[in-house]
Amino acid sequence: MKGLSDKQLGEIDVELKEAVCDALVNTLVGRVSGSDERGRAILGSSPRRGLFAGQLLPRFDVGGVVDETSDIRIASVGIDLVVRAGSGATIRVAPRFSIYVRVIPLWSDLVAGGGELDFDFKLRKSTQQQIDDTIRAQRVPALQAAGVDRPDWKNLDEAKRSKVRAQRAQILAEIRTKAYAAHGIQLLSGEAEPQVAPAAVDAAIADPNTPEDNAAQPAPIARLIREGRAIPLNLVDPAPVPGKWRRIELDLPVLDFASDADQDSLSTTISGYNSRLTQAVADQLEAWVTGHGASEAWRDATIQPDDTLDEARWTAAMAARAARPVDRARVVPDLSRVALKVERQADFLDPRRLSLRVMLDNQSAELTPRDAQGRCNTVFGAGLSVTLPQAAHRPLRLDRVEPSYRFRDHLDYPAIGLNCGIRADRESGKLTLATTIAPRFTQPRIVARQIDLPFQFAVLKDPGFDARRLLELPRAYAKWIDEQEVRLKATVGAGLDRADAEIESARLRKDLAAQRAEARYIERGVELLIASKQAFDTLPGHEGGSRAELERRAAPWRAWIMTNEAFALRDASDPKRGWRLFQMAFVLSHIPVFASRMADWREYHDEMLDEDGVSLLYFPTGGGKSEAFYGTLLFAMFLDRLRGKNRGITAMIRYPLRLLTLQQAQRLLKLMVRAEMVRRRNHAGEWPFEMGFWVGNQNTPNHYRAFRADIPLADDSNFPDDSGLDGDTGDEEMRAQGRRYLDAREAYDKIPECPVCGQPTGLRRAEGEGPLGKRAVIVCFNDGCDWNKEHGGRHPLPFLLTDDAIYARAPAVVLGTVDKLAMLGQHTATISKVLGMFGLARRVDKWGNLDTPRREEDLRREAAEDDCSNVFPSYASGARVFHDPFPALVIQDEAHLLEESLGTFSGLFDTLLQTVLEDVADMAGDGLQVARCWKGDGWGAARMPKVIAATATISAPERQLETLYQRVPLRFPYPGPDLYHSFFAEPAPPPPANAMRTALANSLPFAQAPEQTAPWMRLYVSLMTNDATHTVTTVGVLAAFHGIITALWDGLQDPAKCGATVAAIRSSVSPGLVGDWHRAAIDRAVTQGRVADIMALVDLHRIALAYVTNKKGGDQIIDALSAAVGHEHRRIGRAHAFFESRLISGGIDMKDIQAVMEVAETSFQGADYPDITSTLRNIVATSAISHGVDVDRFNSMFFAGLPSDIAEYIQASSRVGRTHVGFVMLLPTPQNRRDRYVIETHDIFHRFLERMIAPPAVERWAENAIKRAMASYVQTWAMLREAHEFLDQNDARKAEVAHMDQISRLGTMARRNHVALCEALGGFMLRASGFAGKGASRLGAPHYEEFYRALVEKQVDTFVRDIASRGTAASLRDYWEDLPAFRPPMTSLRDVDEAGYIVAAGRDPLARGRSTDVDRQDLAKVMRAIRTQRGSASEMDADGGSDERR
Repeated sequence: MKGLSDKQLGEIDVELKEAVCDALVNTLVGRVSGSDERGRAILGSSPRRGLFAGQLLPRFDVGGVVDETSDIRIASVGIDLVVRAGSGATIRVAPRFSIYVRVIPLWSDLVAGGGELDFDFKLRKSTQQQIDDTIRAQRVPALQAAGVDRPDWKNLDEAKRSKVRAQRAQILAEIRTKAYAAHGIQLLSGEAEPQVAPAAVDAAIADPNTPEDNAAQPAPIARLIREGRAIPLNLVDPAPVPGKWRRIELDLPVLDFASDADQDSLSTTISGYNSRLTQAVADQLEAWVTGHGASEAWRDATIQPDDTLDEARWTAAMAARAARPVDRARVVPDLSRVALKVERQADFLDPRRLSLRVMLDNQSAELTPRDAQGRCNTVFGAGLSVTLPQAAHRPLRLDRVEPSYRFRDHLDYPAIGLNCGIRADRESGKLTLATTIAPRFTQPRIVARQIDLPFQFAVLKDPGFDARRLLELPRAYAKWIDEQEVRLKATVGAGLDRADAEIESARLRKDLAAQRAEARYIERGVELLIASKQAFDTLPGHEGGSRAELERRAAPWRAWIMTNEAFALRDASDPKRGWRLFQMAFVLSHIPVFASRMADWREYHDEMLDEDGVSLLYFPTGGGKSEAFYGTLLFAMFLDRLRGKNRGITAMIRYPLRLLTLQQAQRLLKLMVRAEMVRRRNHAGEWPFEMGFWVGNQNTPNHYRAFRADIPLADDSNFPDDSGLDGDTGDEEMRAQGRRYLDAREAYDKIPECPVCGQPTGLRRAEGEGPLGKRAVIVCFNDGCDWNKEHGGRHPLPFLLTDDAIYARAPAVVLGTVDKLAMLGQHTATISKVLGMFGLARRVDKWGNLDTPRREEDLRREAAEDDCSNVFPSYASGARVFHDPFPALVIQDEAHLLEESLGTFSGLFDTLLQTVLEDVADMAGDGLQVARCWKGDGWGAARMPKVIAATATISAPERQLETLYQRVPLRFPYPGPDLYHSFFAEPAPPPPANAMRTALANSLPFAQAPEQTAPWMRLYVSLMTNDATHTVTTVGVLAAFHGIITALWDGLQDPAKCGATVAAIRSSVSPGLVGDWHRAAIDRAVTQGRVADIMALVDLHRIALAYVTNKKGGDQIIDALSAAVGHEHRRIGRAHAFFESRLISGGIDMKDIQAVMEVAETSFQGADYPDITSTLRNIVATSAISHGVDVDRFNSMFFAGLPSDIAEYIQASSRVGRTHVGFVMLLPTPQNRRDRYVIETHDIFHRFLERMIAPPAVERWAENAIKRAMASYVQTWAMLREAHEFLDQNDARKAEVAHMDQISRLGTMARRNHVALCEALGGFMLRASGFAGKGASRLGAPHYEEFYRALVEKQVDTFVRDIASRGTAASLRDYWEDLPAFRPPMTSLRDVDEAGYIVAAGRDPLARGRSTDVDRQDLAKVMRAIRTQRGSASEMDADGGSDERR
């Protein structure tokens, strides 16, 4: 059977995908609850071992008095519901449960017979003692004779340690073998030797008496007997019979009671019922005892070794025991106290409603250890159902979600589970509520809406495309809005009182207005393109000034065409690829934002869409947000080149996580390289499009000087590729260089595969552009690559690795972590370079590399001496390099992660960035041709970057974005009229081949059809666990899942088993109408010969993602999982010697995480499926997996507890079901009441997941945060002041400009005019922190202005006085290290807390040796290592592990 391609996988019948997913979940639930076929018999000491769900444990202790129930000891299950008082309804309750009885195992259950049960045979105590004494007496002399009795472990390297350990083990094995042989017992050399754990190695270094020396290991007696080894059976004690338990399904009576019966009558009815229940259970147990139990019930007797030598002897021995009478007291469980309970009370707010709790309670007592050997008072598969007339039922109402016409069709739910979930079925006027240990919610797949408009990039890139056709989008949107208004206007207030109806009507009017405003934004963008297209069409034949004007007018249309051309070039393999509707709408609506930076299109400037607002791109994970802002980005880049901005930053893109930053950089670069190729072909400007990777030095060095000579030069003909640098080629020196190069490439080649051709890349040093142009580059070695061919030979990819290269080249895109905003104030030299990118660079070399020299000797030297030119406006006579050098766009992805301190400092440094741009504009804006706002009658302030914030999970965005950006959020796309519909997206239609499903969708209410008829995206399941710790439960469920997958994998590929395996999948599909659809899909696959499709779907579920809330939990699961999986596979007769489980967490290097993802994405396309044991099966992950891990082959996910943040749950669970149908199973943390509540209200909780997100905890005006940022503000102010003085100084006297980061300069200013310096610094700090807010409404300004003003004034006064008192000529950098008035500048936005101190101790109070004194030499080594280590940053942090200032 061959693997399928991604295209073939995408074409598989979606109902078949649903069927396999459904069957897997049902099979797993049946396996771990014991309700499946395998659960009919359980092997082991107790049926409670190995089952994790569905059972009710005895409530009371052995004495039957103390209630021992707890979070992991559940004794009851039930339903809370509400009925109408006075309805007179008859309510029927049907309990269900089964029990296990202990039986005699068959020969086939034993290891000798191919099963898994083994005997606990032991040597007689006296014999074992003699053997142990012999081993103990001979061990030390034998080790001494070999000279390995007390090795000097400390001074042995690992190779010598291993050799010594092996020698010792051999000696001890020989002693052991001889000791047993002396009693006639044959052991094989090394048999049952202890495994030395890795931790024991360290212990051996500290303690010469290693674990293997301290205890004699008992021989595997049962195995020796089974294998017929030489062993006198008279030396062996008898053993107990291994445990086997058989499930008995019970037929239980039902309870009928009247909902309005008086309390005495109700109590009498329930009491009578429980008597019948007890008798029914007792009768069925007695029937078993006198029936099958007579021959199979367990008898309390031991077994002799010779009874186990073969099947005949075993059968005879068991028959002899079965002839004995059954001891009912030893095998029959006492379930007389299992009872139904009904609690009823009137609703104190509404007496017309009666609240009922119907509960099945196991009030049995726990058994003594002796009694538990033969019987079990736990009931299994426990649950109940409640049936009542629908007319008598009253639904419950979700009060956590704000009432709204959007949600009101979804707010009701029928009941709440008690230690379970609820399933509701309605038929013939009856409502049946049933408990379930595995409640479900099916999330429908939402797809982009289709309208009559070309969306393909290949079509839209045509310059001749009729731009007027794009008007169809806003017109269709407007028409849709009108239709929704007609549909909702008359019903929005239905069933509500007058006040609530008016609230809903007002809400509808507001939503319609916002949707119409959004449609108008799109329309304006299209209108601009139409007008620009007209100018483009009239270009031919025009020359001179009129042509220049037409070219400027045509620029937006050309930018739009080139944007589509770049996307089409990237997706050349699929000409059908194109925009999703909301992506196209988003790009079109933002075209005026960038075009209005040109005077020719100034009338399109809209303050709300531009400076006053922040576009919140809000769309579910996997919905295509990135492509939307990528399209906006490319349009802005092309337009910049066409409007005269030949170089400089177009956009700054920021991510909160480094893993995500790298992944998105690699993804965006695939577009960037195509955009550069398109730019070259269309002659749009001269400077190339480049991306600067602006992250912390844990990812890439900040300076080129960090790259050693081991990395070849780009033009070194000796190394045309990396084949000679593999570490194995050449002489020793060459091999050593190769190894060092491989280390560097591993660390710094962030683009290991060419984004154009996919071939491997390499790292090189480029030094052909003078001192300023030296940089590390990534090169594709494929001469046939389109990128290299476009450039006439090998050419570096447009990816800048180091900060100095970014500052020198001012790339079109600066992409990095949000933490890099701290660079704006971290070090004065860095600030100068950042200001240089924004237009204040002082020199440029002949290759175009920028520089901002500050040293006097550099400034006195003529620029030409360094092959440079002076730059305007820093030099009045300098070259004009810049045109509107400010970024036009700031993109903040995963904005929901900007909360708490990270969000606070992000906001404070964002306003610092804006303040810097404003000050640069004030001092040189006109000279830099900075774009300005058009006020209708004249130009206003300088244009600031357009801010786009993207997220899939956010709550209360208004407050968060106001805090971060002091702007009004414009959510895009604006929400539709219900949970699943908007103009831009809608539920996927039912499969067209299923006419019944389509008809049902058409018949159901508009809001309810999606969940019942739309194709599945992912299935959310919660499993109510019991009777085991969380880790044990998680490991058990995962092991069961992998066992199921292995059985299906093997069965489908075995022709003899394939039919039965498919039948097993079919039988596991859920009952009911939806199950009928799924069974039909399986039948079609079999009939049409598409069993390979089923196999491919099993493969799509092969890898299980196990989400853990902390790394410790992940380590525990990984440690235990391999053994559990091995045990599970032995039960199905399948060896699984090696089980591969990988970890993804914040402490794992990004490349290692990417390597895991590459393995996970491995396709078996066109090849035979391998043995499943050779494949990746399991990934344990923390929150590191929640962002940027996009693998279509992740479709099975298990949550070991619900994350504390619902947004995290949404993000993480969105890793599965992105393309195919996946499931998410929540294994609740038992002691977490919230986790259990989720199970009890499972479907409605998951329906409203996004409404359950807590608002981000972020506050700009945190006193300590303001104080923490002050040092950064001081340095930024100083460098802006220096830049201003530099601009004002005569060109010939630039070298005389004093450095503002000198304490002496600042001290002089302070002593000369203390008040003036305080006012200048304080005023800047207030502006940089956003004190004035935004716009006329002062959005985001502090509520207590005087407090914050006084805070800043006091802190500034303290700083200025401190500076004035110092007479040193040192720099600010030195000042921050010498008891400054402020804490030093932030090294990253996470640099919040005071540094801690590691202090050496002279004594170790926990030492176990003779002395508690610490060896001073050892202590010195440790402290030296601590002080010199570079550290290992968490990949979940943006910038960590080093406090180096750049």
